Amino acid sequence: MKSLKCLIIILCAVQITGCQNKEVPSGLQSQLDSISAAMVPQHAEAICDLSLTMNKGKNITVRGETTLPEAKEKVFELLRQSGYTYTDSITALPDTSVVKKPWGLVAVSVCNIRTKPAHKAEMATQALMGTPVKILNKRGGWLLVQTPDSYTGWTDDPVEELNEAELEEWKNSDRIIYLKNTGVIYDSQNQVVSDIVFGVILQKTGEKR
Repeated sequence: MKSLKCLIIILCAVQITGCQNKEVPSGLQSQLDSISAAMVPQHAEAICDLSLTMNKGKNITVRGETTLPEAKEKVFELLRQSGYTYTDSITALPDTSVVKKPWGLVAVSVCNIRTKPAHKAEMATQALMGTPVKILNKRGGWLLVQTPDSYTGWTDDPVEELNEAELEEWKNSDRIIYLKNTGVIYDSQNQVVSDIVFGVILQKTGEKR
């Protein structure tokens, strides 16, 4: 009986070991990291978050997301030159499967944009009310956005989502820049709807003396 139990244990161990994926060669992973670092020297300016997983034979699955189509091509060329075939599981940003309106307009006085979709994540940058941003992805109530100066990050602050026509309409509207240090916006019922700070961009809808 003891020998039978030992045989079963050995067979199970062999079966589990055989199902495990092989590790990606360290040199290949290092070259991938070098491509990412060269394409995105400052993480906040673009996204190139890619990883490799070994499959059977010499096939590798490339996973992750990037805003840079040229980064995908460099990784695929690296794999071809190294003698591997590859499975493309990269999400090209913007992700049109979840992003239906590709533009946004910051709708809060100061919008906090973070490196990850979490309040404890590092601040990547900030954007003032009226700043148009490109929407790249959505995740659990957070938007991945890119500002006009190319900074990229996540925010769950109010952003009005726009299509191309709506953005163009806003660009052609009569707008003003707020030049005092701080202030507030009132609605038609004289209720405060938002605070504002120096530099925010507002759409002019009329005048009141």
